[in-house]
Amino acid sequence: MPSCGFYFVGAFLGSSICFRYAEERVSLRSPVRVIVGVIAVLLVVALAWPLAAQFPAVDTCLDRGGSYDFVLSVGDLRQNHP
Repeated sequence: MPSCGFYFVGAFLGSSICFRYAEERVSLRSPVRVIVGVIAVLLVVALAWPLAAQFPAVDTCLDRGGSYDFVLSVGDLRQNHP
């Protein structure tokens, strides 16, 4: 299973491709370019959300003295995870 960082990089590259396509194919003030840009931003947010949402869960688990299991995405207060 790829890491969340992999998804973020993929989303960034995908949005860059969308913006480049819109820049080459559509005039500067076209509403189509705005729509493509909005779709690209939404794609980045949707794919980066799991990574961003995991930080508070990890922090909460570590504050309680536990260890965060990144494979299962849960905090574990009994077992230490690398």
